[in-house]
Amino acid sequence: MDLGGKMSADDIVNSFLNELNNNPEHDPQKLVSTYFCSDDPPPPPPPKPTIPSVGLANYGPSFAGRNEVVALFVQIFNSFPDLKFLPLPSFPRLYSPSGDKIAILGSIMGTHKAEWFAEGHPHHSKPISGIKPDGSHTMNVPACAIFSFDASGSRIANLSIYFDRSTMSRHLGGP
Repeated sequence: MDLGGKMSADDIVNSFLNELNNNPEHDPQKLVSTYFCSDDPPPPPPPKPTIPSVGLANYGPSFAGRNEVVALFVQIFNSFPDLKFLPLPSFPRLYSPSGDKIAILGSIMGTHKAEWFAEGHPHHSKPISGIKPDGSHTMNVPACAIFSFDASGSRIANLSIYFDRSTMSRHLGGP
């Protein structure tokens, strides 16, 4: 997973999605250290980095700093070990005029094998948290992933994934 020399933003996204979708031996620490930028120096207060970050859905949980982003991918791969984000081939990627953002329409798919952030966890988020997985419910939910890149253009600074959590909940057997 070494990115080596300078890669285009498209190459970084392609490599990230390839790793996410095709490597069954998920290593969240390696995934984040390879594709996401370093923590920014936190301005006081609060003493917490703002990048890299990942946000899930409107008003869903967000994760800032490498430690939180790694914790998110640990949870994703525990809850949905076969998770995939598959771009829709009939929709072209969208680019910001500055070229530092790429939006991709796709589908999030996976089988629910373990609970999503349990009650009391800071990232507990209804309606997905609280669904007891039976190992047979799968999801296939439309989504849009927006990748933003650091100043060097060589690492992901922010990943925002927009999807309907209520639809996901219904697919997983929740309310």
